[in-house]
Formats: sequence, structure tokens, C-alpha cells
Amino acid sequence: MAAPSRRLCTLIRLQENSHFPLICNSCIRYMSGGPPDGHVSPPGFIKRYIVDHIVNFVSKRTEKLERRYPKVFEIYRTFRTGSSTFVSETKDYYNVTTELWGGRSLGTFSRHQLEVYKQMPRDLFRIAPILLISVLPGGGAIIALAYLYPRFFLSHHFWTQKQREKFWSQNLESRLHHASAILDWTIRQSIHVPNQKMRDKLVRVVQKLEHAVQPSMEELLEVLPLFASFPYQTDRMAGVYMRHLARSLNFWPIRSRLYQDAMILLYADLAMVGEGIDNMEDFALEKACFLRSLNPFGLTREEKIAYLKNWTKISQEIDESNISFLLHCPAFLAVVHPNNLQLLGGKRSFWRKKTGG
Repeated sequence: MAAPSRRLCTLIRLQENSHFPLICNSCIRYMSGGPPDGHVSPPGFIKRYIVDHIVNFVSKRTEKLERRYPKVFEIYRTFRTGSSTFVSETKDYYNVTTELWGGRSLGTFSRHQLEVYKQMPRDLFRIAPILLISVLPGGGAIIALAYLYPRFFLSHHFWTQKQREKFWSQNLESRLHHASAILDWTIRQSIHVPNQKMRDKLVRVVQKLEHAVQPSMEELLEVLPLFASFPYQTDRMAGVYMRHLARSLNFWPIRSRLYQDAMILLYADLAMVGEGIDNMEDFALEKACFLRSLNPFGLTREEKIAYLKNWTKISQEIDESNISFLLHCPAFLAVVHPNNLQLLGGKRSFWRKKTGG
């Protein structure tokens, strides 16, 4: 890995410091004395010959290097694209933060803005040491070294497609393991539900999930009112229960932060509905599914859209009083999805983890 890292550093330095493009541009400008009336005249034979040969030489040389060092070029392209996206989203985060402090409501932002506002603090914390060191003399090499451990030192903006699939799958698998504890706590706390009929409905929902059967949307929405009061309301649930809910969505396991993160997710859901789930780009669909606890890799576009539409059907029935139900959706809606079960090892594996068998 050390050799590709050195080649990446050399490639970056050549791109930034090479005088070759400057010389080429100077030659072309010297040979093309622009007409005084400001119009551009057709290039002459000599100019076309020189430019064509330069372009062909650079193109062939680049293709040869890319075939010889494909990983280096992939990382370089990812770095260039990631840098642009990272800077753009940092500006978005600053703008959203400023406007929120100015009194603007969460409901007025787009899905993308709310996702950036939620995720960017973690990304900045992870990548800040690399950025600080990189501005020092000779610090550019630290970027190449960071690619040795991209999951820990780089944000998702700088990951390749294969890295993103690997790291997101690992992250989601860890989050989904909290589902069994959430179902345990849901049953355990059901003894505090005074309405026997509603309690039985909730128990049936959990029992279906324990056997890897997805409850219908009607069954889920029927038990939603229970989450507006004790023992399932966010500010009244047990601390251990609350922490499992937070970790299943990669939220901060602090009660006040959990409520805030849940509200951001809710408004992002509503913005997504307003903007049109069918109109989302492929990467936006992939990211939205991942944030909502579904493994998107290997699914068709239609399958991702169907999952997000089911998720947002629930979101549209939720308000501040029963927001904790949204925190249960990774366990109620996502964990027994076939793609997630495959990530967890299959139905029998999920059942053994649940029962401790």
C-alpha cells in the first residue's frame, strides 16, 4: 500500500505543480494572434497539428498510467470529487446553522440540507486533523496516508464506491443488532400499558418481528398512539431502552439530543415526500435508505423507493408527541427486510440472536 500512496502523492504534486499546461497555453497563445475585431478565427493547419498531437499524447499517456495504476487513479478521482462535495456541504451546513439560529423553522429546509446539518458535525470531527496537518509544509502526504485507514480518518465524501459499500454495510449491521434489544424492551414495558386491547396488538407486532415476519402498515399504525405516553414517550422511557434506540439510528445516546435528532429526521422525511421520492437521484436514494436503516446495496431503484414510501407513510402520521415511534422504525420496519436479514445472516440467525439460543 506504501507504493500506491507515494504514487498518489506524486500524481497530486504533478497535477498541482506541473508547468506543462502553462507552457502549452503560452505556445498556443503565441501562435494565435487574435483578430483585432474580437472575433475568433478558425485555427490554422499548424495550430491544429500541434494541439491535436499534444492532446493525443497526454490522453494516451494518461490512459497508460491509469491502466498501470488503476487504484491510484481511482483514489485520485475520488479525492478530487470528494473535496468539491465536502466544501459544498460545509457551506450548506454553515448556512443552515446560521438560519436556524436566526429562527428559521426545520420544516422550511430541503431533505438534503437537513441531512447535511445532521451528518456534517461528525464528518468535520473525523476529517479535521487531516485537514489541519495537510496545510503544513509537506503535509499533503498525510492525505495519501489517510487512505490507508479511510473509515477512521476520512468522511464518506472521500470513499470509493467499494469502500462506501463496505463501511456502510458494517455500520448498518452493527446498528441492526440493537433491534433485538429494542423488541425486548418494547415487550417488557408493555406491562405498563393500561389498555389490554392495545397491549395485545403491540405484543402481536413484536411476535411477528421475532419470527422475521413483517407486520402490515395497518398493524403498525394501530399501535402508534401508545408512543405518545408512558412508557414509550421519549422523555419518559428507561435509559437503556433510549440508548438502544439511539444507536440503531446512529444518533447521540443523550436524551435531549435524541429528541432533536428525531425531529430532524422527521422533517427530512416530510421534505423528501414534498420533493418527490420518485424524483430522487440514485445516490440520494441509496443514502436515504442507509440513514433509515435499510441496506441499499443489491436492491433495485424501485425497491428502494418502495421502502422509503412505507417509511414516510409512518412519518406523515407522527408529530412531536409520538416522535419515539419513528425511533422504533429500524426495529419495526427495517430489521426483517430481506436485504437486512441477509446482512444479519438470515432468519434463523436473527431468531437465535433474539432468543439467545
